[in-house]
Amino acid sequence: MNYTCPRCGKPVEQRRDTTAGLVSALLHFAFGSFQCKNCGTIPLSEFPAEVRSKVILAPVLLVVGAIAVVVVSISAFVCEHLWR
Repeated sequence: MNYTCPRCGKPVEQRRDTTAGLVSALLHFAFGSFQCKNCGTIPLSEFPAEVRSKVILAPVLLVVGAIAVVVVSISAFVCEHLWR
């Protein structure tokens, strides 16, 4: 999503850590700060409440979806191989 800097109104990018593992990258994506070319690092706390909720909601839905996939996969395996 495109967000604007609460300080200057220009577009910001969410900082990405390319050296992190999958779980830490997901956490960084969920709670990481934003980078403005003019203002530097912008913490999530400076954005309006509606932006903060959107930024937090997307990774939470990803985690819930990933957990659902794992549960369904394990359930399918158990049903197929153990309850014949």
